[in-house]
Amino acid sequence: MLLKTLAANIVFLFLMQWGYAQNKDSIITVKVSDKLERGNLHYQLQEMDYPFFDMDKKWIYYEIKLTENKSERENDFCFLEIKKKSNIQYKLKPLYQKKIDMSEFKQATFIDSVSVDQAQLMSGTYEFLVYWMADSSRVLHLKKAEFQLMSDVKEKSDDESYYHLNIQEKGTEIDFSKTFVSKYTMEQLKRNILALKPISVGVEEKVLLGIVDVNDLKFLQQFFYNFWYNRNASAPEEEWKKYALKLNEVAKLYGTASSPGHQTDRGRIYLKYGEPDKKERMPNEKDAYPYEIWFYRTLENKSNVSFLFYQPGTVGTPYYLLHSNFEQEVINPYWAQELFLEPDNPDNKLMHRVYEFFK
Repeated sequence: MLLKTLAANIVFLFLMQWGYAQNKDSIITVKVSDKLERGNLHYQLQEMDYPFFDMDKKWIYYEIKLTENKSERENDFCFLEIKKKSNIQYKLKPLYQKKIDMSEFKQATFIDSVSVDQAQLMSGTYEFLVYWMADSSRVLHLKKAEFQLMSDVKEKSDDESYYHLNIQEKGTEIDFSKTFVSKYTMEQLKRNILALKPISVGVEEKVLLGIVDVNDLKFLQQFFYNFWYNRNASAPEEEWKKYALKLNEVAKLYGTASSPGHQTDRGRIYLKYGEPDKKERMPNEKDAYPYEIWFYRTLENKSNVSFLFYQPGTVGTPYYLLHSNFEQEVINPYWAQELFLEPDNPDNKLMHRVYEFFK
């Protein structure tokens, strides 16, 4: 079995390096969920925006949908894997594998389940990979779905060595008393985790929604450790320290008596996107609330990105993000009506610097 696993991964590594064969047939969607629901004609997966599985979930359901074209597919098959998410994923041991012949697909859709205990899935972020194979050495298409798991299956190691192909049969459980997360109390961990919101993505955001109500120290330690481990497996504590310095910086720059720096709009944008290339502060323009413009020459492959913050309240209240030209953030077509005391004044475009950035 081990030799077969090694051989299969060598094949997939080769294919990932040299590309996949082209074919008109493809995998349309791959979904994972924690439960099934009965549809009009058959069972279907319950929709989840960001699949997150907690300790109570013993089964992971998955759905694979292929193109309707069934021509020349008799000898094709789908190969399924679950792997730990990693930037060196091609080196990691699959934690679950299954081969599905095309004859098993009904109406181009296949639904099945994976036992969390049987697959020995531990806490962490995983990817469910589906390969459409023409034969044992030719991949026609690959599609994957990400999910995160908080599991009571014991951890094997505090690094990725457990998941490597040259895995040892026995490992050791993570001892959090020997990691950087042990220095924090439960309340400190909650505070630290809530401060991760500006840089959280996908399933991490779902966890943060309920983290205040969690009173399980190990759960909090696992999540905090995994968060930084997934970003820098070789030095998770160093990655956290770098972020903590930024938290202290935004606390000094943008924090108020009622709002920590990372909870303000300027603090969030700074933590998420970094220091802007230019800041324009306009605290005393005539007939306008105090405002500030942040300009990025490039941001996530987009050029000339600007953010407009304003302070509609009294001195000492936070600046709010009023408008931007960045799709992932607020785009407010009525920003001028909210920023200016006389929004219909025809001279506004001559009087205010903001029009150098927004038309």
